[in-house]
Amino acid sequence: MRLNEFRFENDIESKIDEFGILSDKIDKVKMELSELSNRYKEIEGELRPTLEQLTIQNQKSIQTKKYLVT
Repeated sequence: MRLNEFRFENDIESKIDEFGILSDKIDKVKMELSELSNRYKEIEGELRPTLEQLTIQNQKSIQTKKYLVT
């Protein structure tokens, strides 16, 4: 039985370590997402007048080499 207890403890330690690593990664991704969301909102605010002007001029979209915005 002693051998099983030893394996059980190592398994728990391994899971605790993995849990900590995953928690750190999740925190990092949340921070990055927050920064990206803030920048997205800034750019959206800058683009909004241009997009509203498109509507006034009866134009439906602007296209770049990579994206189409309607």
